[in-house]
Amino acid sequence: MNREELRAAIDHPAANAKVSYEPGLVETLLDDVENKPGGLPLLQFALREMWSRQEKRTITRRSYDDIGGIDGALAKRAETIFAALTENRQEIYADGRRPSPAPLFTRLVTLGEGQEDTRARSRASELGDEVWSLAQRLAGEENRLVVTNARP
Repeated sequence: MNREELRAAIDHPAANAKVSYEPGLVETLLDDVENKPGGLPLLQFALREMWSRQEKRTITRRSYDDIGGIDGALAKRAETIFAALTENRQEIYADGRRPSPAPLFTRLVTLGEGQEDTRARSRASELGDEVWSLAQRLAGEENRLVVTNARP
């Protein structure tokens, strides 16, 4: 998408809902996402995060900064979710270990070794019960950090 198409994708849904952006915020969003590989899903995620933080039907620069901007929104949300999932989760593992996202995330990315990293698919059976359970939590309606299909 070019800059004007991105602007429309940002502005129109908000205008339809009678929500506005603080002056300059749309330009910041455009500057931060324009010509960035994988930028559109990051923009969508950041907009979703900011939407839930609007003040008096206005999406603010403070909300953008609070979520970590385009580059940090996903990581910040993932850290928050994982911390909440593991804070009191001694019951997840019978031996008292805390779950780790590393086995899941290392299976979901193929490192490019000199080129761009790409997503990878994994079957639930390849992940094991503990990691699959974590994947399902991260894919839940309130999180949407990974995508799963319901079949193990």
